[in-house]
Amino acid sequence: MLCDWPFVFGCIPIPDVDENIIIDSFNWSTKNGYIEEDAMIHAAMYAYGFGEKKSIKDSILFPSCIPNLIDFPNKTIFNLSNDNFLKKFADNASTFSFPSAAKYIDSVYPIVDSIELLHQMFDAGAKIIQLRLKEYHIGDLDKLIKRACVLSLKYPSSKLFINDHWNLAIQNGAYGIHLGQDDLFLADMKAIENSGLHIGLSSHSYWEVSRAIRYKPSYIACGPIFPTKIKKMPWRIQGVQNLKYWSRVLKIPTVGIGGISLSNLHEVKKTSCSGISIISAIVQSKHPRKTFNLFESQWKKHRHEHIG
Repeated sequence: MLCDWPFVFGCIPIPDVDENIIIDSFNWSTKNGYIEEDAMIHAAMYAYGFGEKKSIKDSILFPSCIPNLIDFPNKTIFNLSNDNFLKKFADNASTFSFPSAAKYIDSVYPIVDSIELLHQMFDAGAKIIQLRLKEYHIGDLDKLIKRACVLSLKYPSSKLFINDHWNLAIQNGAYGIHLGQDDLFLADMKAIENSGLHIGLSSHSYWEVSRAIRYKPSYIACGPIFPTKIKKMPWRIQGVQNLKYWSRVLKIPTVGIGGISLSNLHEVKKTSCSGISIISAIVQSKHPRKTFNLFESQWKKHRHEHIG
């Protein structure tokens, strides 16, 4: 199946089934409020589930196979009847594999926008931290990321992820990189993989999760779980039920992100996600270190209660 919507492009591999199976699932999905991109993923999931005699709903709720999107390099229309062409891209899609971050992701994962806040999170004992620098000149970015990576060496029990700037992260020896879906078209994923760095990918829908799992990332961040004002979000709120779904289905560490606060933290923990990421709660706090410690203590408390 070929999809060509704005910002969405790729091929969904599906088994050989009657096209009415695909159409029925697509229509069911759109009638239930899903966008067309997600409806296409549901159709592919049902195509696999149909062979196991599952209903449309069961194929989505208990999928045995979430399809890996095969991204094309540009928006040229290809002849999809060319099996060798599709096999080539399918083979390429299966070659990516990044080291797991499960050892560090089972915690509160703060995202900060300055070296000062980064330092405070290191001092607070955060196991994993992301530095997200926006609207800086490239020369300033290089200096700041270098400072951050040098600083991280003083805290060997904490791991530093750099948002977006994968080339500078590799160059300066960061532990990992976090990329949004749009960045996947710009980043040299093979260079990142060959560097040995960990990688986290953002996802906001079935379509984006399907694209993300193709790369076998170190973790997948799913959200927004709750409304957030930190940046404009074109996606609908995922909610704790979707986070619970992805935490159960994915075999990759799953991080909840977006609008998570101390008041709703207990709801998030019930999803069994691997960890949570917080942004505004830290960057807008008058006492960031104290705020982090409160989140971390509550996270550990709810985790023990959940396990117990």
